[in-house]
Amino acid sequence: MYEKIAVLFPTAPESAPFSERYPGKADVYICGVGQCECAAAAARIFADHRPDAMILAGIAGAYHFSGMGLADVVAVRQENCADLGTLRSGGFLPLPFSFGGTSAANYYTDPHALYGRMHSVTSNTVAVAGTKYLNRYFTDADIENMEGAAFFAVCRALGRPFAELRAISNIVGAPPADWNIPDAASNLADALAEMIDCLRLKA
Repeated sequence: MYEKIAVLFPTAPESAPFSERYPGKADVYICGVGQCECAAAAARIFADHRPDAMILAGIAGAYHFSGMGLADVVAVRQENCADLGTLRSGGFLPLPFSFGGTSAANYYTDPHALYGRMHSVTSNTVAVAGTKYLNRYFTDADIENMEGAAFFAVCRALGRPFAELRAISNIVGAPPADWNIPDAASNLADALAEMIDCLRLKA
C-alpha cells in the first residue's frame, strides 16, 4: 500500500511549488544535483524513513527531435547511464564495451517502477548537460537529466516501488535565457500531486 510516499527533488526551487500548493501530501526531501547526491539521499531515506514508495521529481532537458515542449511533464520508464565511458583515439567508448559488455549494461528499468497515468519516456542520465559524449546505442531517449539512473539503480537494488517525474525546462543545448524553469516547476507540482493521488487509489 502506497500510503507513505517520499518525494525527492534535486533542488529547492524545483520543490517549492509542490510544497506550497500541496503541504502534507508527501514527505519532501532535497538531494542535490547529480547521481552521487541522489543515490546517497535515496538510500538514506529508504533506510531511515522506510517510505512505501519514492518519487524522484525535477526538471529536465528535452532533445529537439522528441517533439516535447517547455513545461510538458512526463514519467520516465527507462534511464540510460549515457555518458559513462572512456575517451579513446576513436572517440567516446561507452563503458560496458570497454569490458566486453553490451549496451544493456548501462541502462536501468525495473518492474517496481510506477507510472500512474502519465505518458512515459526514456531518459539519458548525464554528468554534463548537453554533452556530446553519449552511448551511441541510446538513440531513442527523449530527455536528459542528471540523477535518474542512480535513482533507478538504488530502487532496483532495494526492490522498492518508485517513479520518476520530469518537467521540461529547456531544449537540450539551448542557452539559459531560453529556459522556462518557473512554468516547468509549476506544472511538475500539479502532475506530481495527481500521480500521488493515483498511486494511493491504486494501492
